[in-house]
Amino acid sequence: LEWEQHVAYDQRYERPSEVDALVGDYTKAKTILGWEPKVLTPDLVKIMVDADIKQLDDQLSGRAVRVDS
Repeated sequence: LEWEQHVAYDQRYERPSEVDALVGDYTKAKTILGWEPKVLTPDLVKIMVDADIKQLDDQLSGRAVRVDS
């Protein structure tokens, strides 16, 4: 199956890979769907920082190779 034959693609709707700020509010999802996030922002920040620290530790110890993107 060739996706290009079934999907319309328009570059105007791409967003940059790096954005200055991302802001979200789950109020509408909570109101309409009854959905609430399982991980709140402070916990997500801790998870992300812990992952960065582990990755750096792995690189410095030789357990992982740094990959530049």
